[in-house]
Amino acid sequence: MKKNLLSSGRGIRGTLLLLFLFLSSFAILNAQVTVTGTVTGVEDDTPIPGVNIVEKGTSNGTITNADGTYSITVPSDAVLMFSFVGMVTQEVTVGVQTIIDIALSSSTTDLEEIVVIGYGTASKATLTGAVASVRGDELKQSPSTNFSNTLVGRVPGLFAYNRSGEPGYDGATLRIRGANTLGDNNPLVVVDGIPNGYHNWGNNVPLGELVDDYEMKDGTSFDWSNPAHQASPYTNREARFYATILYEGAQWRVRPSDVQAIDPWNRIQVGYVYDLAGELVVPGVDTRSGPIEDWNGGKSGYYVRKFVDPAIDPQYVKQDVPFRHFRYAEVLLNYAEACIELSEDVEALTYLNRIRKRAGQPDIVATGDALRQAYRHERRMEMAYEDQRFWDVRRWVIGPDAYHQTHAVDVRYETDQPATNYRQADGTTWGPPIFAEKELGGDARAWLDKAYFFPIMRDEMNKNSQLIQNPGY
Repeated sequence: MKKNLLSSGRGIRGTLLLLFLFLSSFAILNAQVTVTGTVTGVEDDTPIPGVNIVEKGTSNGTITNADGTYSITVPSDAVLMFSFVGMVTQEVTVGVQTIIDIALSSSTTDLEEIVVIGYGTASKATLTGAVASVRGDELKQSPSTNFSNTLVGRVPGLFAYNRSGEPGYDGATLRIRGANTLGDNNPLVVVDGIPNGYHNWGNNVPLGELVDDYEMKDGTSFDWSNPAHQASPYTNREARFYATILYEGAQWRVRPSDVQAIDPWNRIQVGYVYDLAGELVVPGVDTRSGPIEDWNGGKSGYYVRKFVDPAIDPQYVKQDVPFRHFRYAEVLLNYAEACIELSEDVEALTYLNRIRKRAGQPDIVATGDALRQAYRHERRMEMAYEDQRFWDVRRWVIGPDAYHQTHAVDVRYETDQPATNYRQADGTTWGPPIFAEKELGGDARAWLDKAYFFPIMRDEMNKNSQLIQNPGY
């Protein structure tokens, strides 16, 4: 009996020991590890901000900051996926590593058999229509005061019918080889917003008001009156800033061959180099005084990055960007707004902070009207360039607050050296940049209250004499 008890005890102890070893190994395998590192480009070893790092098979992720660095906590057996538009995605198993540095290489696409058609592409084998394009330098040589007339004679089969001689609003109708359908005969006219230093038309440029509204990484507001912010306005900003805005010194795609000698560093140039007497020495290549199609340069000191694929050469290829009719973040925002208007602040904060967590921003803790204002700010940042702002302004009835004199950024460098290029030979700038906010000339916007409504269509007014037109129309 005693022998059986001893044998039974040893068996229990053995079982417990095996169970302990199993649980210990399980805990080790599933231990949480904080991984840090830097993501750079293979070509020039430059840090890449805005790279997505996601634990494979989960929604746990983060984004690299302006210095290309990141930090993420994952199980030791996790696989990290590093992805960025225009780059080859990489996967790395964490294991015992706590520092993982990644170098991403560009993703190339064979374009020899592809023809651009408006916003899309088609193969040469299946393309049935004719394709033509006009370069900006050709348009500049035209004596015509109207853009529509400038295109006539440069695009085969194009006719322009002008209804007015007013500069900038000639009411032109464009037809290609006449009217060919019972439907819409209007051609698709594409105007892009890529920097002019890439031989593009920098028309769609962010205003300073939008840029300045992006928070600091710690959730505080950016403020030009803060000396630290003014000295380095693009440091330690939230991740969505780097994913949306191209700014002075931002790393971008390789320049066209005829611009590489001017900017071999492939960094956005929206500033100016002056001598100590205040005379302009070298303008940035992406300004309206630069050497490359200066008339196409933006006026705000910023360009759009959001939705733009740097792997596509915009000088020759139009990017196909599917329109985002609805996305999950908008669902959460709409629900949060409804909760706020019902005074359900706790519920609103739950879903509003889910969006902020994805962007790497600290939680909002405000209540009442302060929460309402924080929500409106968050919606503007999250939904920038997604066709939301005008409708939000109308719904919130904040027209005069949203439409007013706009601002740009002034960037300058000062040197006593004989500067012949925007940067020195080693790629460094001519001293520290000097940033200042300035009014954007000719852009003093104003809100008309009639824009809170739409006019009743004339056909409907003619059908019913009892209808009263909305005010202002």
